[in-house]
Order: sequence, then C-alpha cells, then structure tokens
Amino acid sequence: MTGNEPVSRIKLPGGPEQTVSSIIVDERSAVAFEFFDFSPAAQEHFGNDIAISIVVAPSARAALAVALGLPEGAGDAALLGACAARFQSYFDVQPWLEQNDIPYEKKFESHA
Repeated sequence: MTGNEPVSRIKLPGGPEQTVSSIIVDERSAVAFEFFDFSPAAQEHFGNDIAISIVVAPSARAALAVALGLPEGAGDAALLGACAARFQSYFDVQPWLEQNDIPYEKKFESHA
C-alpha cells in the first residue's frame, strides 16, 4: 500500500479465491497494484490477512503509460482502464513491468 489516499481505484477480475487484486492511483499520482489475501492459508502462515503492493512512483508513470500504448500525460481513468485491460490479477504485473524496464517498489504488510 502506498500510504496515500486513493484517488481512483479499479478491481481486477482474476486471482486465487479469497483474494482481491486492484489498482489505485493515489494523490501523488503513483500507481499501486495491490493484492489482499484473506484466505485461511494467509491466516495460517502469517497470522492474519496480508497485503502486497507493487508501486510505480510518479516519476515512472509516463513510462508505464507509454508501455501500455497511452500518451505520457494520460489521465487516471485512461491509465486504470489500460491496466485493467492488460492485467487479470496482481500476479501479471511484476513480470510485465520488468520486461518493459519500468521501475517499481514492492511492499509487504501483514495485518497481524
């Protein structure tokens, strides 16, 4: 999670049962791909639900837009729509970012 309030959010359709993948654009214009796992396996291994985020900083947002086929200054709605069309779940994001040389930060949180 980015630590900033979401300005725009869209849920992705894929992923394992008892999980949610979503994309948010925060108030800084960072793009975060979030994964929440509230399954029994998360409870067993981590003691509670978990959240993992891949955050593309505002400085890399233009590269993300261009790699998705959008202009550099694409707005939040266009960027979220292109991401939703490209990714089925959180697990599709990291390999694609690496393939397209887009820098990101990965964060893990256990809500224990």
